[in-house]
Amino acid sequence: MINTSLFDGKRKEKTEQILKSLNINVLSGSAAEQLPVIIANDLAGQPTLIVSDNDNDGVYLRSLKEAFSSAGLSVSVCIFSTEKEETAVARLISCGENFRCIIAVGGEDVINVCRFYSGLKNKYIFAVPNTVDVQGIIPPYVTFTANGLPENVKSKTIDILFLDKSAYYRCKKHDLADAFSSSVSKCLTLVDYKYACAAEGKELSPTAYNYFVEAINDALNIPSSSCVYDWLLKSQLKISIAKSISDIDEYSACGDVAKILLATDKTVSKQEAEFVAFVRLVKLYRMYIGDLDFVLLNTPDFCSRINEATSFMGVRVSDVLAELKHSLSVDEKKGKAAVKALKPQLIKELDGVIALLGKIKDFKVKLCNPKKPMNKFTALQIKKGIALGAYTGKKPTILKLMNLSGFCQLLD
Repeated sequence: MINTSLFDGKRKEKTEQILKSLNINVLSGSAAEQLPVIIANDLAGQPTLIVSDNDNDGVYLRSLKEAFSSAGLSVSVCIFSTEKEETAVARLISCGENFRCIIAVGGEDVINVCRFYSGLKNKYIFAVPNTVDVQGIIPPYVTFTANGLPENVKSKTIDILFLDKSAYYRCKKHDLADAFSSSVSKCLTLVDYKYACAAEGKELSPTAYNYFVEAINDALNIPSSSCVYDWLLKSQLKISIAKSISDIDEYSACGDVAKILLATDKTVSKQEAEFVAFVRLVKLYRMYIGDLDFVLLNTPDFCSRINEATSFMGVRVSDVLAELKHSLSVDEKKGKAAVKALKPQLIKELDGVIALLGKIKDFKVKLCNPKKPMNKFTALQIKKGIALGAYTGKKPTILKLMNLSGFCQLLD
């Protein structure tokens, strides 16, 4: 059941099929008005726990709690920090077992911690995003960090996703900028995905690919400032749906480089780090694909670079080598053959993105809080991040192919 205009359009029927297969219902309107009624009628008014993090102003939570109290329903509130997933889960466990329903009010971190806990304890979960940056909330797994590297853990999906404008319209400007950054950075993910499918002889998922294309277009073509929240949320949800049916988002050199950049400055968001990588890699990809016969006299010193990358990120060499095992299975000859076959369309796509970069940066500046620097990374950090980023990630990317060719040494 989808009851929201955000999914109107030519893909609405497909979206309904995917969400139905995941047992996710989507509602919109006032959560304070509708959720007490749903829980009273469909769940016999069972005790409810409202969960959020400390990154909210409290006004929305109070209105939601008062609505439940006025309806005569038992409700409690739990606030936790999302800095460490295991600590957040422990905080939920400390709330006891006396509630049947969880209402997760927050962003991806809050919702996914609640999803993980709900799966462990068999709880019914409602998700009410209070931000537009939510691309990880629909896939049937959550991403937790282990040994410094992100790991996907199978988890319970949301029972009801409730899109309440009075919640997500309260999100901060830097959340808008993060959502925008994340969506447009997918331009390069599509290039890497298309290349990897060709190099590995794997069939491309047209449904996931088209969701990514639409998500990028939604972010780049927001009609007016009055609907920026809705369009960015729509963009992020399309990415989330695509991630639920394919592994397309794992083919991302931007994400691989972001891991390195975040090791140098943990105050910057993952989305910001991906955007910084995206802006630099688009031009490098164009240069490389434009002249595949470019040859350097020296080859990369793999041992020293892997050691430096692992030291930089604070992870074990064995973990990085395990990730590389599959992604380097595409040798240079096979990889270059795949790029040559795709060269005309890749050049066209990259030239189009490069032409848009000015508009993208201008728009991002408008979305950002002027008091918060948009990019805190130095040129040296970015260069090192790209050079070392070829050693993270489990999937083949053009960045890894460039590294095999010795091309990344140009950055040193």
